[in-house]
Amino acid sequence: MNSNYRTIHLRKVWLLLMACLASATLYAQTLVWEDNFDGPSIDGNKWTFDFGDGCERGLCGWGNSELQYYTSRTDNARIENGNLVIEAKRENFQTREFTSARLKSEGRMHFKYGTLEARIKVPNLANGLWPAYWMLGTTGNWPANGEIDMMEMGSAAAIAAGVTNRRAGAAVHWDYQGSQADFGEDYTSATDLTTGYHIYKLTWDSQFIRVFIDNIEFFDFAISDIAGGSLEEFHIPHYLILNLAVGGTYTGVMSAAGITAPLPGKMEIDYIRLYQNSGSTLYLGSANAQSGTFGVYTENTPVNNQLTYGVDANLYLWNNLTPISATPYEGSQVMAYRANAGAWFGLGVATDYKNMSSFAGGHLKFHMKTSSTATFKVGISTAFGDSWIDFVNGGQQYGLVRDGNWHEVSIPFSAFYNLDLYSVKQMFMVVADPPAANVDIFIDNIYYSGGAVTNTPPTVSMTSPTAGATFIQGQSITINATAADANGSVSKVEFYADGVKLGEDTSSPYTYTWTGATPGTKVLTAKVTDNGNATTTSSSVSITVNAAATNLALNKTVTVSSTENATLTGAAAVDGNGTTRWSSAFSDPQWIYVDLGATYNINRVKVTWEAAYGKDYQVQVSSNASSWTSIKTITNNTALVNDHTGLSGSGRYVRVNGTARGTAYGYSIYELEVYGTPGTSSTACTGTAANGDYRYEVSTSGGNVNWKFIPLSPIQGSTLSIIYVKVGSGGYAGYPMTQSGSDFTFSQAQSNGSALTFYFTYRVGNTTTERNSSANPHSYTVGTTCSGARTAAPETFAAESESPIEIFPNPVKHELRVKGVSEAPIKITDVAGKEILNGELKAGAIEVSSIPSGIYIAIIRSNRGMAVKRFLKQ
Repeated sequence: MNSNYRTIHLRKVWLLLMACLASATLYAQTLVWEDNFDGPSIDGNKWTFDFGDGCERGLCGWGNSELQYYTSRTDNARIENGNLVIEAKRENFQTREFTSARLKSEGRMHFKYGTLEARIKVPNLANGLWPAYWMLGTTGNWPANGEIDMMEMGSAAAIAAGVTNRRAGAAVHWDYQGSQADFGEDYTSATDLTTGYHIYKLTWDSQFIRVFIDNIEFFDFAISDIAGGSLEEFHIPHYLILNLAVGGTYTGVMSAAGITAPLPGKMEIDYIRLYQNSGSTLYLGSANAQSGTFGVYTENTPVNNQLTYGVDANLYLWNNLTPISATPYEGSQVMAYRANAGAWFGLGVATDYKNMSSFAGGHLKFHMKTSSTATFKVGISTAFGDSWIDFVNGGQQYGLVRDGNWHEVSIPFSAFYNLDLYSVKQMFMVVADPPAANVDIFIDNIYYSGGAVTNTPPTVSMTSPTAGATFIQGQSITINATAADANGSVSKVEFYADGVKLGEDTSSPYTYTWTGATPGTKVLTAKVTDNGNATTTSSSVSITVNAAATNLALNKTVTVSSTENATLTGAAAVDGNGTTRWSSAFSDPQWIYVDLGATYNINRVKVTWEAAYGKDYQVQVSSNASSWTSIKTITNNTALVNDHTGLSGSGRYVRVNGTARGTAYGYSIYELEVYGTPGTSSTACTGTAANGDYRYEVSTSGGNVNWKFIPLSPIQGSTLSIIYVKVGSGGYAGYPMTQSGSDFTFSQAQSNGSALTFYFTYRVGNTTTERNSSANPHSYTVGTTCSGARTAAPETFAAESESPIEIFPNPVKHELRVKGVSEAPIKITDVAGKEILNGELKAGAIEVSSIPSGIYIAIIRSNRGMAVKRFLKQ
């Protein structure tokens, strides 16, 4: 959140070059961390706070002349209506006239590479408020640790341009050969960005940092040239920061009197989600808590874990310390140094982030000997900053005796001020002002004691369904999971589909039966909670729910042997209404058959009886309604719902032939349902365009409709054909045809008897000119006959598809974005139908950098239907 922009002006050319060279990103990203802010309070396992006005860190105004004092009060930061609320207020507090809050995931969550998405609403900014959603690197000092700003608003430039509430900025800051370097870009909306929520997204990999607002990319920065650009900072883990600042150099408003934005002002965050590919880096403090006894600098003391110098720790001599020889208190190593009079001295043990939160009730212990009476400090550095204990001769010594002998020093962690043990960065520090005389200091056997035994998170894994399993809409889906807790018990297992809770089970075996799943790809997970409220989420399992099978008998022509009366007709048994029925005369035998309109391979027949049921009957098929073949014989039936599956028979007609009634009344059926697949092949139907451009053939075989597009002399050598198909009264969907020699082919599964309408878009010879026949499309009834050719309107161009799905930008350089669908399979082919890329949309986008320049076709399948779109790759 730096306000200084001394941009290196060599980025754009570099960006374009790298866009051409970048390899395609992996698309199967997994949700690895999120906060939906649904709890009663801010989760301390995910967030901590910055406090004050920055002066306590030697950074008054937080380095940007900001006017607020940051607190962790619920007045300034809280959970409200499922949102994290950061509220800036005009009030005198401590040293400042404004208060607000700054939250960060330091020590809780750090990551390198991934897709980060947040849904945020900012307040009216005009003028002087400065909301920010950004990140800092975990290694080094700014700017050498790197900074990535995904959203900043309220800039002085936006104020000057009169677009304060319509402009958002993104930026990066780093160290370039010893100097600060910056690169930033802005997005200016046509409408006010402060009136509602917007999605701010970061995609970060080894090649690029990109930032989007509502899936519109407005920031692009290449980071692969590490050495040339001095860009090491963007290849280390970063942590998140969220804050709402008041005034400062970014806004250009430097005094309290200049703040005209209405206050209080709320920055509201609905959720934050992190997706990563395998191989990306993720650190979760909650999964790395230390406990028991932890060794900082010790050899013989029994410990549960300890630092390894040169791996996760280093000892730094900051100033005025010269090693001297000494006998260790224990082992073979000792910190033995001489500090000369007249200069400050200090040292520190720097580490990777350590979660030492379980030691809050414990002690920092070490052995020390000295005869100096000089004042010195012992400290620990955490995400809250540095915290020190003063050792003044004659004051509290915590066990130290200055007699030149070894003594154990034991400092309770509660004695330190403002200590965040969740995010320890330097586990031990010593510093002193310039002493009047030389000081010899000896330190050994440093460790943390009294760490409470942490609650090891439980384990959970899904056992069914298996990945890739398919189900039919309306079918019950049984979800099973196993769960265990090594140091406690499992309280519950919750089951989720696409992040929405379905239900839970509190006892083993853990299971849930899901009914009512809608068609589409579903991502299932199980979340276990133990008796200590620790949670673990299982790996996800993707399944597919297909649309319910078509009832072939629905509203088809029915013939019956008799009716009880004029109101109980055969049509009522196939009308889809479970309260209407057909009823026969009160005698045996009786029958009802349905004309499916075409031949089908029958695999299921379901009969729903009224109380007057059939005891003995046969399910029969026929091709002519006169000669019948039984495919199922039922005897001694007493059930009112008979769902016969696994049948095998072929015919156009299906009959229920009753031979013995179950009651004194007739045979009475609420619903007769028939299911199956298209049967025998039809003969090929042909047609020729009136303008002589092409001829087509269409036929049905094995449940598929097969088209052939045959270019004739006027378009000889055509290199492209796209077919657009409409089923019944629906909309057209387009599909690229596959070139086969000089012709083009396409096949698609369709139900027998379906009325199809279709037309072609095609290229004129080997030119780029295109024509289509949309004005006079052709028609075809699946499995039977076609109407023959109709004239194609020459030189007429129609929309590629009537789907609500759109793609942009077009032409595209590196990321193709899709409007109307967020996650769905997408296939990209060349104009000849050859598959170039097969992947998944993630947050409505897919990387296409690796595809050579040219014209391509994107095929997107989603629960909104199929869309086929052409685009130009630059």
